[in-house]
Amino acid sequence: MMTLTDHIIAVAEFVKVNNTYFDGYYPLAELDDELGVVNDGNQPIFPSDEFGNYFYFRLPHNLQFDYSNSNMIADAGGGIGVKYDIVLVACVRDADEGALLGNLLITLGNYCKNNFRLTKANWGITVILQELAKIKKENQTSAVQKVPDNMSLVSISFTFTVPFIYQSLRCIETPCKNC
Repeated sequence: MMTLTDHIIAVAEFVKVNNTYFDGYYPLAELDDELGVVNDGNQPIFPSDEFGNYFYFRLPHNLQFDYSNSNMIADAGGGIGVKYDIVLVACVRDADEGALLGNLLITLGNYCKNNFRLTKANWGITVILQELAKIKKENQTSAVQKVPDNMSLVSISFTFTVPFIYQSLRCIETPCKNC
């Protein structure tokens, strides 16, 4: 069974393949609640002008459950949907933000089909303020000033639902890394 990480990496690869103007991508970015910056586990990635045209998926620190009929898989002993709130942020030089947003919506729609639901989109300076909402206002202002004038920014917030099938109790694995 595919994990959320597997699904997100597959979506990110699909976005990259079908939008060839991106130089790179970060499928597993997180917002560091203490520092208020977005990183990929190793380095801060937003905002940055070091990566060329890039995008990332910012993953949640929480999840919800979906009990709709499409996720209740009776043949396999039942199941639920696990719903994640995800943000896709794209940074592209000299781009039309409306066209960029349209391309990403089309790409997500073609990959995700029925298991995603769009919630909102932002562009321009609003993306910086959204992504860096947890840092001090003076640092937000500094971040806005450091973004190149020709950098186009778009974010799309969406929910992504992954089916979780209840397995036999015999299939329970230890969650411990050192057990």
